[in-house]
Amino acid sequence: MYNEQSSQYEIFDLLLAVCRAAIDTSAPLPEQLPKLSPTSWQQLLQTSQQHRVTPLLRRALLDNRCHFPQAFGSELDQLCRRNTARCLFLSEQLKRIGKLLSDAGISFTPLKGTVLSQMLYGDPCIRQVDDIDLLLSSADVPRAEQLLQTAGFSPVHPPLSRDFLLQRGWDWPMQDQSAQFHIDITATLGPHYLRLPRALNEDLLASARPQNIGDVLLPVLPSLENCLLLAIHGWKHGWSRLSWAIDFALAAKALDSEKDALLRLAGRFNCLEIVKQAYGVAGAWMPEESDPRDLVSRVNQKIAVSGRWQLIRDSVNILPNPGIGLLAAGRERRIDRIMMRVAMITGPGFSDWRSFPLPRKLWWLYYLTRPFRLCIGSISKRGLC
Repeated sequence: MYNEQSSQYEIFDLLLAVCRAAIDTSAPLPEQLPKLSPTSWQQLLQTSQQHRVTPLLRRALLDNRCHFPQAFGSELDQLCRRNTARCLFLSEQLKRIGKLLSDAGISFTPLKGTVLSQMLYGDPCIRQVDDIDLLLSSADVPRAEQLLQTAGFSPVHPPLSRDFLLQRGWDWPMQDQSAQFHIDITATLGPHYLRLPRALNEDLLASARPQNIGDVLLPVLPSLENCLLLAIHGWKHGWSRLSWAIDFALAAKALDSEKDALLRLAGRFNCLEIVKQAYGVAGAWMPEESDPRDLVSRVNQKIAVSGRWQLIRDSVNILPNPGIGLLAAGRERRIDRIMMRVAMITGPGFSDWRSFPLPRKLWWLYYLTRPFRLCIGSISKRGLC
């Protein structure tokens, strides 16, 4: 009999094995699956939703003709049908928006989403997608925003905050009038404290090549650059979702003999440790790579005593943010690790602005109050006040 925490970890490991079976037909389903109680089946479904791999769960169960409770199957089908409808809707919206930007001469490339799903899984509806992410040059953001406003979109946040958010490396979300979805405009691949080279964004945009998506040509990142993007994306979010690790694993496998080229590209942009970390996390789907549990000894012993996957297990329900040790381990240069820690302590985050929107002249208050807010938050979490 498992206690509550052990049961949570067991469910996670089952989901890990099921996802492996979904993308590798030679991998068997876990023997424990038929023995699960109805409650455990529901836990498995909830965990798959948290990690955004529910369509992969359904694929593995159906392909292997696994028996499961009827109530579980009905809910699973409903969630996947909803995701399919959402992905098809967003695919059409991406074509419309892509044509709008292209006709205006604005350079962009879609990030992740249904385009990545088609590239990696051969199906635009396997990944769970909520919105549309676009990478633009920072110089083109004002013009793109104006164009999208004429097409019925409006900023989610007050216009005054746009420069502040983009300068700090956050997305600028635009919402359509019916509030059915967002377009997240990205001008940098991560917040300022991650210390990513500014030239990285422009080089990624320049590398995009037209690809036929439906009946519309959209600029899409080549496999090499896309793999680097996935490594950076997973790293900056602390690899807190299985879907991100699986995406990178499949993209890296597709590169095959180009791994050295990927490492050279990563080294050029001071992201070599990030890519190495990604290979370690993706080890569960890449037998030739190291087991992800070995990553803890190379990253930070304080992150998780029992291994990297425990951090991923904990992160959804226990840890609200990835550990600073994990993020700092992705920076090669000591000065970057030091500056990153300083910036995370002193620089305002998105929640700071969202909680206390201030006019531009008072932005210095964000930096002044940030350390005190962190201390108060830490004391509150420890239950000391």
